[in-house]
Amino acid sequence: MDGQGRDVKTGAVTGSGTRTPLALCLAGGGYSGAVFELGAAAALEAALGGWSPRASSVIVGTSAGAVAGAILALGVEPEEARRAVDAGGRHPLSLGRGDFSRVPWRAHAGGWLRVVAALPGLARANADGWRVRWSEVSEEARERLPAGMFTNAGIEDLVNRTARWMGRSGRFGDLAAPLRITATDLDTGESVVYGAEDPGLEVGRAVRASSAIPLYFAPVRLAGKTLIDGQIADPLHLDAAAGAGTRAVIAVNPLVPYVRPPGGSDVVSSGPTGAMDQSARVAAAIKLRASRTRFERDHPRLGLRFVEPRPDEVMTLLRAGFSRRSVLRAWELGFRCAARTLRDPDADWAGFLESLDIRLEPEGLARAEVRWGLGGPGSERGKTGAEPD
Repeated sequence: MDGQGRDVKTGAVTGSGTRTPLALCLAGGGYSGAVFELGAAAALEAALGGWSPRASSVIVGTSAGAVAGAILALGVEPEEARRAVDAGGRHPLSLGRGDFSRVPWRAHAGGWLRVVAALPGLARANADGWRVRWSEVSEEARERLPAGMFTNAGIEDLVNRTARWMGRSGRFGDLAAPLRITATDLDTGESVVYGAEDPGLEVGRAVRASSAIPLYFAPVRLAGKTLIDGQIADPLHLDAAAGAGTRAVIAVNPLVPYVRPPGGSDVVSSGPTGAMDQSARVAAAIKLRASRTRFERDHPRLGLRFVEPRPDEVMTLLRAGFSRRSVLRAWELGFRCAARTLRDPDADWAGFLESLDIRLEPEGLARAEVRWGLGGPGSERGKTGAEPD
Protein backbone atom coordinates (compact mmCIF):
# COMPACT_ATOMS: atom_id res chain seq x y z
CA MET A 1 0.00 0.00 0.00
CA ASP A 2 1.18 3.52 -0.63
CA GLY A 3 0.56 6.51 1.61
CA GLN A 4 -2.92 7.09 0.16
CA GLY A 5 -4.24 3.61 0.95
CA ARG A 6 -3.74 2.53 -2.67
CA ASP A 7 -2.92 -1.04 -3.60
CA VAL A 8 0.43 -0.77 -5.33
CA LYS A 9 -0.23 -3.96 -7.32
CA THR A 10 -3.62 -3.08 -8.77
CA GLY A 11 -3.72 0.68 -8.36
CA ALA A 12 -7.17 0.42 -6.77
CA VAL A 13 -7.98 2.92 -4.07
CA THR A 14 -9.24 1.32 -0.88
CA GLY A 15 -11.73 4.05 -0.11
CA SER A 16 -15.37 3.65 0.73
CA GLY A 17 -16.76 3.92 -2.79
CA THR A 18 -20.55 3.90 -3.00
CA ARG A 19 -22.26 3.48 0.34
CA THR A 20 -24.97 0.80 0.57
CA PRO A 21 -27.88 0.58 3.06
CA LEU A 22 -26.51 -2.67 4.50
CA ALA A 23 -24.80 -2.54 7.92
CA LEU A 24 -22.37 -5.10 9.32
CA CYS A 25 -22.53 -5.91 13.03
CA LEU A 26 -19.73 -7.96 14.63
CA ALA A 27 -19.96 -9.63 18.05
CA GLY A 28 -17.27 -10.60 20.55
CA GLY A 29 -15.68 -14.00 20.77
CA GLY A 30 -12.00 -13.57 21.61
CA TYR A 31 -9.09 -13.90 19.24
CA SER A 32 -10.61 -16.81 17.33
CA GLY A 33 -13.90 -14.90 17.07
CA ALA A 34 -12.22 -11.96 15.33
CA VAL A 35 -10.59 -14.32 12.82
CA PHE A 36 -13.93 -16.12 12.32
CA GLU A 37 -15.57 -12.77 11.53
CA LEU A 38 -12.93 -11.85 8.96
CA GLY A 39 -13.51 -15.21 7.26
CA ALA A 40 -17.27 -14.66 7.25
CA ALA A 41 -16.80 -11.15 5.82
CA ALA A 42 -14.68 -12.62 3.01
CA ALA A 43 -17.51 -14.98 2.03
CA LEU A 44 -20.08 -12.18 2.22
CA GLU A 45 -17.98 -9.90 0.03
CA ALA A 46 -17.49 -12.68 -2.54
CA ALA A 47 -21.22 -13.47 -2.70
CA LEU A 48 -22.84 -10.03 -2.48
CA GLY A 49 -22.42 -8.10 -5.71
CA GLY A 50 -22.32 -4.36 -5.12
CA TRP A 51 -21.35 -4.68 -1.45
CA SER A 52 -18.16 -4.92 0.53
CA PRO A 53 -17.44 -4.13 4.17
CA ARG A 54 -16.05 -0.77 3.03
CA ALA A 55 -19.42 -0.01 1.43
CA SER A 56 -21.43 -0.73 4.60
CA SER A 57 -23.74 1.96 5.89
CA VAL A 58 -21.91 1.36 9.17
CA ILE A 59 -19.75 -1.31 10.81
CA VAL A 60 -20.46 -1.96 14.48
CA GLY A 61 -17.84 -3.81 16.51
CA THR A 62 -17.99 -5.12 20.06
CA SER A 63 -15.04 -6.67 21.92
CA ALA A 64 -13.28 -8.99 19.45
CA GLY A 65 -15.71 -7.71 16.82
CA ALA A 66 -14.22 -4.26 17.40
CA VAL A 67 -10.84 -5.63 16.30
CA ALA A 68 -12.25 -7.16 13.11
CA GLY A 69 -14.51 -4.14 12.53
CA ALA A 70 -11.65 -1.67 12.81
CA ILE A 71 -9.52 -3.64 10.37
CA LEU A 72 -12.37 -3.69 7.84
CA ALA A 73 -13.29 -0.03 8.39
CA LEU A 74 -9.69 0.95 7.71
CA GLY A 75 -10.21 -0.45 4.21
CA VAL A 76 -8.54 -3.84 4.49
CA GLU A 77 -10.10 -6.53 2.32
CA PRO A 78 -11.39 -9.51 4.38
CA GLU A 79 -9.34 -11.96 2.32
CA GLU A 80 -6.19 -10.07 3.34
CA ALA A 81 -6.46 -11.71 6.76
CA ARG A 82 -6.20 -15.08 5.02
CA ARG A 83 -3.12 -13.90 3.13
CA ALA A 84 -1.63 -12.76 6.42
CA VAL A 85 -1.91 -16.32 7.73
CA ASP A 86 0.12 -17.59 4.79
CA ALA A 87 2.71 -14.83 5.15
CA GLY A 88 3.27 -15.49 8.84
CA GLY A 89 4.93 -12.75 10.86
CA ARG A 90 6.01 -10.90 7.71
CA HIS A 91 2.55 -9.41 7.14
CA PRO A 92 1.29 -6.23 8.88
CA LEU A 93 -1.90 -8.07 9.85
CA SER A 94 -0.09 -11.04 11.35
CA LEU A 95 -1.53 -11.68 14.79
CA GLY A 96 0.27 -13.23 17.71
CA ARG A 97 -0.36 -13.86 21.38
CA GLY A 98 1.36 -10.59 22.20
CA ASP A 99 -1.24 -8.70 20.17
CA PHE A 100 -4.02 -9.98 22.40
CA SER A 101 -2.41 -10.25 25.82
CA ARG A 102 0.83 -9.17 27.43
CA VAL A 103 1.97 -9.37 31.03
CA PRO A 104 2.50 -5.81 32.36
CA TRP A 105 5.51 -6.72 34.46
CA ARG A 106 6.23 -3.13 35.48
CA ALA A 107 2.64 -2.56 36.65
CA HIS A 108 2.63 -5.80 38.65
CA ALA A 109 6.00 -5.03 40.24
CA GLY A 110 4.86 -1.53 41.12
CA GLY A 111 1.64 -2.87 42.64
CA TRP A 112 3.39 -5.38 44.87
CA LEU A 113 5.94 -2.77 45.93
CA ARG A 114 3.04 -0.54 46.99
CA VAL A 115 1.52 -3.42 48.93
CA VAL A 116 4.80 -4.17 50.74
CA ALA A 117 5.34 -0.51 51.55
CA ALA A 118 1.80 -0.18 52.93
CA LEU A 119 1.76 -3.37 55.01
CA PRO A 120 3.19 -1.92 58.26
CA GLY A 121 0.67 0.92 58.29
CA LEU A 122 -2.20 -1.38 57.35
CA ALA A 123 -1.22 -3.82 60.08
CA ARG A 124 -1.19 -1.06 62.70
CA ALA A 125 -4.55 0.32 61.51
CA ASN A 126 -6.19 -3.13 61.66
CA ALA A 127 -4.87 -4.42 64.97
CA ASP A 128 -6.48 -5.19 68.33
CA GLY A 129 -3.55 -4.98 70.62
CA TRP A 130 -1.06 -7.54 69.33
CA ARG A 131 -3.65 -9.29 67.16
CA VAL A 132 -3.75 -8.17 63.48
CA ARG A 133 -6.95 -8.61 61.49
CA TRP A 134 -5.21 -9.94 58.37
CA SER A 135 -8.44 -10.44 56.39
CA GLU A 136 -9.02 -6.69 56.59
CA VAL A 137 -5.39 -5.96 55.77
CA SER A 138 -5.65 -8.10 52.64
CA GLU A 139 -8.84 -6.34 51.56
CA GLU A 140 -7.16 -2.94 51.76
CA ALA A 141 -3.90 -4.19 50.24
CA ARG A 142 -5.54 -5.55 47.09
CA GLU A 143 -6.69 -2.04 46.18
CA ARG A 144 -3.03 -1.27 45.44
CA LEU A 145 -2.70 -4.07 42.86
CA PRO A 146 -3.22 -3.63 39.09
CA ALA A 147 -6.85 -3.90 37.92
CA GLY A 148 -6.00 -6.56 35.33
CA MET A 149 -3.66 -9.55 35.09
CA PHE A 150 -2.72 -8.68 31.51
CA THR A 151 -2.74 -5.70 29.19
CA ASN A 152 -4.30 -5.66 25.72
CA ALA A 153 -2.17 -2.75 24.56
CA GLY A 154 -1.08 -4.99 21.68
CA ILE A 155 -4.58 -4.71 20.21
CA GLU A 156 -4.21 -0.94 20.08
CA ASP A 157 -0.80 -1.40 18.46
CA LEU A 158 -2.31 -3.77 15.87
CA VAL A 159 -4.97 -1.24 14.85
CA ASN A 160 -2.42 1.58 14.68
CA ARG A 161 -0.07 -0.60 12.62
CA THR A 162 -2.88 -1.44 10.22
CA ALA A 163 -3.83 2.24 9.91
CA ARG A 164 -0.27 3.18 8.95
CA TRP A 165 -0.17 0.35 6.43
CA MET A 166 -3.37 1.63 4.84
CA GLY A 167 -2.09 5.23 4.81
CA ARG A 168 -4.63 6.47 7.36
CA SER A 169 -4.39 8.39 10.61
CA GLY A 170 -6.20 5.79 12.69
CA ARG A 171 -8.87 8.24 13.88
CA PHE A 172 -12.63 7.88 13.49
CA GLY A 173 -12.73 10.78 11.04
CA ASP A 174 -10.36 9.05 8.61
CA LEU A 175 -11.81 5.65 7.79
CA ALA A 176 -12.93 3.87 4.64
CA ALA A 177 -16.31 3.05 6.22
CA PRO A 178 -18.31 4.48 9.13
CA LEU A 179 -17.41 2.61 12.32
CA ARG A 180 -19.01 2.38 15.75
CA ILE A 181 -17.14 0.79 18.64
CA THR A 182 -18.94 -0.15 21.83
CA ALA A 183 -17.66 -0.34 25.40
CA THR A 184 -19.03 -0.38 28.94
CA ASP A 185 -18.53 2.46 31.42
CA LEU A 186 -17.07 0.76 34.50
CA ASP A 187 -18.37 3.44 36.87
CA THR A 188 -21.97 3.55 35.64
CA GLY A 189 -22.56 0.20 33.89
CA GLU A 190 -23.87 2.04 30.84
CA SER A 191 -23.00 1.22 27.25
CA VAL A 192 -20.82 3.75 25.42
CA VAL A 193 -20.58 4.02 21.63
CA TYR A 194 -17.80 5.84 19.79
CA GLY A 195 -17.94 6.70 16.10
CA ALA A 196 -18.23 9.48 13.55
CA GLU A 197 -19.36 11.87 16.29
CA ASP A 198 -15.81 11.56 17.68
CA PRO A 199 -13.72 12.24 14.54
CA GLY A 200 -10.50 13.00 16.41
CA LEU A 201 -10.66 9.96 18.68
CA GLU A 202 -8.13 7.18 18.12
CA VAL A 203 -9.78 4.00 16.85
CA GLY A 204 -7.10 1.77 18.36
CA ARG A 205 -7.74 3.11 21.84
CA ALA A 206 -11.50 2.57 21.48
CA VAL A 207 -10.93 -1.00 20.26
CA ARG A 208 -8.67 -1.68 23.21
CA ALA A 209 -11.37 -0.40 25.58
CA SER A 210 -14.06 -2.47 23.88
CA SER A 211 -12.06 -5.66 24.39
CA ALA A 212 -10.89 -5.04 27.98
CA ILE A 213 -12.27 -8.20 29.61
CA PRO A 214 -12.66 -7.54 33.35
CA LEU A 215 -9.94 -8.94 35.62
CA TYR A 216 -8.13 -10.43 32.61
CA PHE A 217 -7.31 -7.00 31.13
CA ALA A 218 -6.94 -3.69 32.89
CA PRO A 219 -9.71 -1.12 32.23
CA VAL A 220 -8.91 1.58 29.68
CA ARG A 221 -9.24 5.33 30.13
CA LEU A 222 -10.76 7.11 27.14
CA ALA A 223 -12.51 10.46 26.77
CA GLY A 224 -12.81 10.90 30.53
CA LYS A 225 -14.31 7.45 31.18
CA THR A 226 -12.97 4.19 32.57
CA LEU A 227 -14.05 1.49 30.14
CA ILE A 228 -14.28 -2.29 29.98
CA ASP A 229 -15.49 -4.91 27.51
CA GLY A 230 -18.47 -3.80 25.42
CA GLN A 231 -19.80 -7.34 25.55
CA ILE A 232 -20.70 -6.98 29.24
CA ALA A 233 -23.98 -5.26 28.38
CA ASP A 234 -24.66 -6.64 24.91
CA PRO A 235 -22.58 -8.96 22.68
CA LEU A 236 -23.75 -7.31 19.43
CA HIS A 237 -25.26 -3.85 20.06
CA LEU A 238 -27.59 -4.19 17.08
CA ASP A 239 -29.19 -0.84 17.93
CA ALA A 240 -25.92 0.91 17.08
CA ALA A 241 -26.32 -0.28 13.47
CA ALA A 242 -29.67 1.51 13.09
CA GLY A 243 -29.70 5.05 11.80
CA ALA A 244 -29.59 7.16 8.67
CA GLY A 245 -28.81 5.08 5.62
CA THR A 246 -29.31 1.62 7.16
CA ARG A 247 -32.16 -0.53 5.90
CA ALA A 248 -30.80 -3.96 6.80
CA VAL A 249 -28.20 -5.54 9.07
CA ILE A 250 -26.00 -8.62 8.77
CA ALA A 251 -24.86 -9.77 12.21
CA VAL A 252 -21.85 -12.07 12.47
CA ASN A 253 -21.94 -13.82 15.83
CA PRO A 254 -19.30 -16.44 16.70
CA LEU A 255 -20.49 -16.40 20.34
CA VAL A 256 -22.67 -19.50 20.08
CA PRO A 257 -22.51 -21.92 23.04
CA TYR A 258 -20.92 -25.26 22.21
CA VAL A 259 -23.17 -28.34 22.21
CA ARG A 260 -21.31 -31.65 22.15
CA PRO A 261 -22.25 -33.83 19.18
CA PRO A 262 -22.42 -37.63 19.55
CA GLY A 263 -18.89 -38.88 20.08
CA GLY A 264 -17.50 -35.34 20.29
CA SER A 265 -15.23 -33.80 22.90
CA ASP A 266 -16.60 -32.19 26.02
CA VAL A 267 -15.78 -28.63 27.08
CA VAL A 268 -13.51 -29.72 29.95
CA SER A 269 -11.14 -31.30 27.43
CA SER A 270 -10.43 -27.85 26.01
CA GLY A 271 -8.84 -26.70 29.26
CA PRO A 272 -9.52 -23.76 31.58
CA THR A 273 -9.70 -21.16 28.82
CA GLY A 274 -12.24 -23.30 26.98
CA ALA A 275 -14.41 -23.52 30.09
CA MET A 276 -14.19 -19.74 30.57
CA ASP A 277 -15.01 -19.20 26.91
CA GLN A 278 -18.04 -21.49 27.09
CA SER A 279 -19.28 -19.64 30.17
CA ALA A 280 -19.05 -16.35 28.29
CA ARG A 281 -20.93 -17.88 25.36
CA VAL A 282 -23.80 -19.04 27.53
CA ALA A 283 -24.10 -15.57 29.10
CA ALA A 284 -23.85 -13.91 25.69
CA ALA A 285 -26.63 -16.09 24.24
CA ILE A 286 -28.98 -15.03 27.04
CA LYS A 287 -28.20 -11.34 26.54
CA LEU A 288 -28.44 -11.61 22.77
CA ARG A 289 -31.93 -13.09 22.87
CA ALA A 290 -33.12 -10.05 24.78
CA SER A 291 -31.28 -7.50 22.61
CA ARG A 292 -32.45 -9.12 19.40
CA THR A 293 -36.06 -9.03 20.58
CA ARG A 294 -35.66 -5.38 21.48
CA PHE A 295 -34.08 -4.55 18.13
CA GLU A 296 -36.85 -6.26 16.14
CA ARG A 297 -39.47 -4.46 18.25
CA ASP A 298 -37.86 -1.01 17.94
CA HIS A 299 -36.81 -1.33 14.27
CA PRO A 300 -39.45 -3.49 12.58
CA ARG A 301 -38.61 -2.16 9.10
CA LEU A 302 -34.94 -3.10 9.25
CA GLY A 303 -34.04 -6.47 7.79
CA LEU A 304 -31.83 -8.72 9.91
CA ARG A 305 -29.78 -11.78 9.01
CA PHE A 306 -27.38 -13.73 11.22
CA VAL A 307 -24.18 -15.61 10.34
CA GLU A 308 -23.29 -18.04 13.13
CA PRO A 309 -21.55 -21.39 13.57
CA ARG A 310 -23.60 -24.43 14.44
CA PRO A 311 -23.32 -25.37 18.13
CA ASP A 312 -21.45 -28.57 17.25
CA GLU A 313 -18.81 -26.58 15.33
CA VAL A 314 -17.80 -24.32 18.19
CA MET A 315 -15.07 -26.61 19.57
CA THR A 316 -12.85 -25.29 16.78
CA LEU A 317 -13.14 -21.84 18.40
CA LEU A 318 -12.90 -23.08 22.00
CA ARG A 319 -9.59 -24.81 21.26
CA ALA A 320 -8.16 -22.22 18.90
CA GLY A 321 -4.68 -20.98 19.71
CA PHE A 322 -2.22 -18.72 17.98
CA SER A 323 -0.58 -21.29 15.72
CA ARG A 324 -0.94 -20.93 11.96
CA ARG A 325 -3.16 -24.02 11.84
CA SER A 326 -5.53 -22.70 14.52
CA VAL A 327 -5.86 -19.31 12.86
CA LEU A 328 -6.46 -20.88 9.48
CA ARG A 329 -9.22 -23.13 10.83
CA ALA A 330 -10.99 -20.22 12.54
CA TRP A 331 -10.90 -18.15 9.32
CA GLU A 332 -12.11 -21.09 7.24
CA LEU A 333 -14.91 -21.87 9.70
CA GLY A 334 -16.14 -18.28 9.42
CA PHE A 335 -16.06 -18.46 5.62
CA ARG A 336 -17.87 -21.81 5.55
CA CYS A 337 -20.58 -20.73 7.98
CA ALA A 338 -21.30 -17.60 5.95
CA ALA A 339 -21.31 -19.60 2.70
CA ARG A 340 -23.72 -22.14 4.18
CA THR A 341 -26.01 -19.37 5.42
CA LEU A 342 -25.98 -17.64 2.04
CA ARG A 343 -27.01 -20.91 0.38
CA ASP A 344 -29.83 -21.65 2.81
CA PRO A 345 -32.96 -21.84 0.62
CA ASP A 346 -35.20 -20.90 3.54
CA ALA A 347 -33.36 -17.62 4.15
CA ASP A 348 -34.44 -15.98 0.86
CA TRP A 349 -31.25 -13.98 0.53
CA ALA A 350 -32.17 -12.86 -2.98
CA GLY A 351 -35.37 -11.27 -1.68
CA PHE A 352 -33.59 -9.82 1.34
CA LEU A 353 -30.99 -8.13 -0.89
CA GLU A 354 -33.25 -7.01 -3.74
CA SER A 355 -34.49 -3.84 -2.06
CA LEU A 356 -30.92 -2.93 -1.09
CA ASP A 357 -29.70 -2.90 -4.70
CA ILE A 358 -27.29 -5.72 -3.86
CA ARG A 359 -27.08 -8.89 -5.92
CA LEU A 360 -26.58 -12.43 -4.69
CA GLU A 361 -23.77 -13.87 -6.82
CA PRO A 362 -23.28 -17.60 -6.10
CA GLU A 363 -20.62 -17.76 -8.82
CA GLY A 364 -18.44 -15.27 -6.96
CA LEU A 365 -18.74 -17.29 -3.78
CA ALA A 366 -17.84 -20.49 -5.63
CA ARG A 367 -14.77 -18.84 -7.19
CA ALA A 368 -13.60 -17.69 -3.76
CA GLU A 369 -14.03 -21.21 -2.37
CA VAL A 370 -11.89 -22.61 -5.16
CA ARG A 371 -9.29 -19.88 -4.63
CA TRP A 372 -8.88 -20.83 -0.97
CA GLY A 373 -9.31 -24.57 -1.39
CA LEU A 374 -12.58 -24.72 0.53
CA GLY A 375 -14.54 -27.03 -1.75
CA GLY A 376 -18.02 -25.76 -2.52
CA PRO A 377 -21.71 -26.48 -1.98
CA GLY A 378 -22.16 -29.76 -0.14
CA SER A 379 -18.53 -29.96 0.92
CA GLU A 380 -18.28 -31.52 4.37
CA ARG A 381 -14.65 -30.64 4.96
CA GLY A 382 -14.42 -29.05 8.38
CA LYS A 383 -18.11 -29.64 9.07
CA THR A 384 -17.68 -29.71 12.82
CA GLY A 385 -14.24 -28.19 12.75
CA ALA A 386 -11.08 -30.18 13.24
CA GLU A 387 -9.75 -29.64 16.69
CA PRO A 388 -6.81 -27.21 16.59
CA ASP A 389 -3.50 -27.87 18.22
